[in-house]
Amino acid sequence: MTPIDALPIPADPATASWAIPVFALMALTTVIVLVWQTVRYFRDNRDDDQDARRGPDDAA
Repeated sequence: MTPIDALPIPADPATASWAIPVFALMALTTVIVLVWQTVRYFRDNRDDDQDARRGPDDAA
């Protein structure tokens, strides 16, 4: 049985030289967008309204 090395796709050597930085940039961009969307979500959905959170120590 021969091992298959991640199903290699034939490509010229010049492609390999720029493919790794491009995929790294895509991954970094994905992480940045996810963090940006998370921060934006929590800023937009902040519960600062005191009337919405009435606790047992609030005056009636």
